Amino acid sequence: MVSCGLRERKKEATHAAIQRAALELFEKQGYDATTVEEIAGAADVSARTFFRYFESKIDLVIERKESAPGQTRGPLAELLAARPTEEAPLAAMQNMAQDALTASLAEGGDILMRQLRVVLDTPALRALALDHFNDHRTELTEGFATRLGVPVDDLAPRVLAAVFSETLWVVVEEWVTRGAHPDLLGPLLDDAFAALRDPVRLGDRVPLG
Repeated sequence: MVSCGLRERKKEATHAAIQRAALELFEKQGYDATTVEEIAGAADVSARTFFRYFESKIDLVIERKESAPGQTRGPLAELLAARPTEEAPLAAMQNMAQDALTASLAEGGDILMRQLRVVLDTPALRALALDHFNDHRTELTEGFATRLGVPVDDLAPRVLAAVFSETLWVVVEEWVTRGAHPDLLGPLLDDAFAALRDPVRLGDRVPLG
């Protein structure tokens, strides 16, 4: 049992060392200009060891988590299902976004912020991350359809899922641009959803047409 615990801690330390070395290199010379060999060397491991922990460079900045056995819904759909049924759609979306981002920060912290900066500074990664955001749209559409009591191909749940995905992406972009301070998330979400509820008020500051 003791040796097993030591082995797991060593694996975690190696994983963290590789990720830390990679982020330092990405920030210094850019994602595209950094090779796996450079990352391995900076982490004092072999390239072979690198590939035991990460399938590719992409996995250092975009975590592609698989669903747990028996899990039929993704994390966002789970958060949506947990919201009170009497909660209005926009309120449910805002609270769900707050819960999702808060959980991600609690789990990733500084690493998450650095990953997001690299992603947004790298066009190919930015496009891939947006695709991952949009991957949740189908499961969210199903979740909103259930809440509204309408068929999944109805317009309303599809629009709500699209609005949520795009709003969350814009908030994350703005948050990173402003320095990715945790205290900024709440106010940014408030502003974003206030704009959805009252676009006319937004138009007082920004002409809408």
